[in-house]
This record gives sequence, C-alpha cells and structure tokens, in this order.
Amino acid sequence: MGRPNPPPSETGPAPLIARPVDPPPPHIRAAPGRFTRENTAIAAAFVLFVLLGCATAALGSAMPALRREYGGGNLVIVYNLGAFLTIAVLGFGRWSERARALSTGPLAGAFVVGCLVIAWAPDRLTLIPGVALAGAGYGGLALALNSAFARGFGERRVTMLNLLNGAFGAGAVCGPIAVAMADDPGTVFLLLAVAIPLTWPVHTRAAAGAPADHTPAEPVPVPVPVRQRAGTWAPFALLTFVYAGIETGIGAWESTHLTELGTGSGAAAVFTALFWTSLALGRLLVPVLAPDVPPGRLVVGGLAGATLLLPFAAFGAATPVVYASVGVALAPVLPSALAWMAAVTGPAVADRSTATLLTASMIGGACLSLPVQLAADSGHPAAIPWTFAAIGCVACAAALLTMRTTRPRD
Repeated sequence: MGRPNPPPSETGPAPLIARPVDPPPPHIRAAPGRFTRENTAIAAAFVLFVLLGCATAALGSAMPALRREYGGGNLVIVYNLGAFLTIAVLGFGRWSERARALSTGPLAGAFVVGCLVIAWAPDRLTLIPGVALAGAGYGGLALALNSAFARGFGERRVTMLNLLNGAFGAGAVCGPIAVAMADDPGTVFLLLAVAIPLTWPVHTRAAAGAPADHTPAEPVPVPVPVRQRAGTWAPFALLTFVYAGIETGIGAWESTHLTELGTGSGAAAVFTALFWTSLALGRLLVPVLAPDVPPGRLVVGGLAGATLLLPFAAFGAATPVVYASVGVALAPVLPSALAWMAAVTGPAVADRSTATLLTASMIGGACLSLPVQLAADSGHPAAIPWTFAAIGCVACAAALLTMRTTRPRD
C-alpha cells in the first residue's frame, strides 16, 4: 500500500477556501444607471432642494410686490425665524434618527400649508404666520437632508454637499424668474405647494440616512468634553452666522437695490435670478475645478473674493454683474463649511454639528438683514453693497479664526 497523503500542513499552504464576502456598502452596490432605492432617495433629495431654493429666492424677489400689497416689513426675517425655531428643536432635542426621518413628512406638510397661505392671504395678519410656517418647513427639511449628506459619503462629502446645495441654488434661479413671469407672486407659491408632495414618498428615506460613511481612513471620533466641543464649534457657528448675512441678504435685497437705482421690478427679479444662477453654477463646478482643495481654503478664498467684489456694486451700471460674480465667489462657502466641520467633529455628531451651523445661519440671516434694511431705508442705494462689504470683512475674519482654532482632517 502507498503511503497516505499527508495533511495539507506538511505539503505546503492549505488550499484556498471560498468564503462569503460581505456585501459592498450601498453607494458602491448601486449600479450606475439603475434605479435603486438609494439612488431614487438621493435624487428626491436633490429635487426637494430645488423646490426649497425656488421658494426661498421667490420670497426675496416678491418682497417689493408683497410690501406694496400688504405694507412694509421684512418677510425674510419672519421666514428665517420660522426656520431657526424648527432647526433648534430638531437639531438640539433628544430625537432618534428614525424620529427625525419621520418628521420630514409633517415638515413638508407645513411648508405646503405655508405656501398656500402666502398665495391666498387676504391680509397681513394672515400672511405673516404663513411665511413663518413655510420657513419652519424649510428649516427642518434643510437640517434633515444636510445632516444625512454630511454623515454619509465619506471623503465625497464635500462633493455631495456642494451638489446638494447646488440643487438649492438651481431652484433659487427659477424662483425670481417665475416671479418676474407671473402676474401675481402668489401663483408661484401655489405651484410650489402642488409640487412638494410629489417628493414625499422618497425624500423620507434620504433623510433617514445617506450612504453610511464607510471610509476607513478616518478613525471613529472619540467623544470630547462639552467645553472642548463648544470651543471647536463656536468658530464655525460665527462663520456661518456672518456668511448668511451676505448670501441671504443679497438674495433678499438685490431687487430692492436695483429698483432704487431705477431698474424695473421685472428686470430686477431677473438680475436676482442671475445671482442665484452664479451661486448654483459655482457649487456645481467646485467638484470639477477644485476636487482636492481643502474645504477650509475654499471657505476663506470664497469669502475674500466676495468681499473684494462687493464695493463695486455701488456703481449702478456694474451692479448686476458684480452681484453675479459675488455669487460665484460665495458658492463653495456653506457646503464646504458643513463638510469642514464634519471632518473636524466626525460623522457621529453630524446632526448636532449641522444643526449648529444651520441655526447660526438662520439667526445670521435674520439679524444681519436688519442693518441692510437700515441701509435700504437711508435713501442712498450705495449703502446696501457697502453694508454687505462690511459684513464680508467680518466673515473673512471669522473664517481665519476658524482655521486657526481648528485642525480639520482635510
């Protein structure tokens, strides 16, 4: 008889045995060009942000007409305050991820009702609660989706957040154009109220969580003391607080500035759309033109460029072009700030960090609109861009402070 075969250990390495392989993460598993649940939910998030941008920009462009019909006042402040309250409650309350995801349905409903009230309000006392309700829906939806995108996508979060907010900018382009084309601004908000429910079945899944962060390069963040966390978050909050005064302010007051210079209300609304167009295009081009630039440098460079350009808007002939150029410069600031903070704090606290920045943004948009309104009421149109330039100087200082006091993992 021949000698029996020795065990594998005596003849060399053991033969390879097929082992089950874990399924790839959702964002890899989704095949290009196929309609998966993940791709559909993300697409719905983009569509929803287009509609939110359309409503937000339409309100600013419709403000001259609304002020003539319902009296003076700053409806943008009311809109931002409604958004701020919702972000504060959802962002800092002890809510589970499932509860936050399920809240997107009622938030979308609040936005729809608010748009309907704006469209059909018989008087000012009815209009103001409708604007606040629409703002509340907008704020909650913006928090849910920005948090989901900041929490997921790993190293692609800068790209995806710029694309998401680029969708908002694309909608903001359509808002002023729609106001200029419509006989009554209320028609625009009525159409938005009809369109929003079409995204309900799928944007809830997007808010429940974008593809999880599977990037192994970033270690799981270790919880830090509250005092240390506040010291990290405060510069970011200051940065977005001041930045919102520029972006929201231009979107709300460019039409007023141009009409004071003698431009017709329809043309002023179109030029405001040009600002939102440049903002949207800039955000869509960031992943192409600056894919490897750290988010901190994008923030500082964008704010510096906008601040240098804004004084030139005081010259009437160049005003629309200057505002459009400022839109390009501002484009990467907010999405990159969200990605920057997520890289510093880690995706585990994305909901709270995103809520911090969006809350600061809403407060800044409301508070810093007041000095712009004073400039608009002064009777000197040039005071409006100079006020924006002053706010830009403060924003640049806040961005440099943030770079100095934080160490992002770029």
